[in-house]
Amino acid sequence: EGVNGPVTDSVEMLVGRLGMKDVGGSYFTFSNENNDLIWWFLAEVHRRGWLYKGHDTMPWCARCGTGLSQTEMNEGYQDREDPGLTVRFPLLDRPGEALLVWTTTPWTLTSNVAAAVGSSVRYVKVRQGDALSWVGKGTLRTALVGDFEVLEEVSGADMVGWRYSGPFDDLPAVKSAFAAGTRVDPDHPYQHVVVAWSEVGEDEGTGIVHIAPGCGTEDFQLGKELGLP
Repeated sequence: EGVNGPVTDSVEMLVGRLGMKDVGGSYFTFSNENNDLIWWFLAEVHRRGWLYKGHDTMPWCARCGTGLSQTEMNEGYQDREDPGLTVRFPLLDRPGEALLVWTTTPWTLTSNVAAAVGSSVRYVKVRQGDALSWVGKGTLRTALVGDFEVLEEVSGADMVGWRYSGPFDDLPAVKSAFAAGTRVDPDHPYQHVVVAWSEVGEDEGTGIVHIAPGCGTEDFQLGKELGLP
């Protein structure tokens, strides 16, 4: 029923008019008015040269098998307490040493590309038993359990470029992506490296953050800036 009483028409015409004032004014994505306005808007954007092709990250519903809008994500958002995970990434040029890398999204470790440090943050190499690990100096008491010995100290800036072995380097998708190189260096295969990121601090975790550009907005933006796979 419309605002002025019953509305009669064919099913096709009524569906096409859903969302218009005479049938209540509710918002329907499949109404003719809505679709006409969207296509007009896209045509105008194209006319002004603002439309381009690129890549971005977006929320994905594994249950529905479809992308989600930011509004849909916000409507279902919940604050939860989930455990963080600390993983050892062995350093290739420092035998026996490893990065202690922290993440709150362990399911994205298959897509790890880099490990981020803070340029001005101080990092230390510690010995625990037979293990030699690098960790943020300010996180020592929270990141490590038990006794340890500090052997060396550097700044995050000194660590940039250190190569390490990733947790899932044998996956075909990882091999393919890394073999293709990067946007800034497509002629040479990519290797996992330590990168600098201004967002890394010592408030939580280990001071070294797992980076997966294909699995999140912040990581994706950092990947674009640095030309990561």
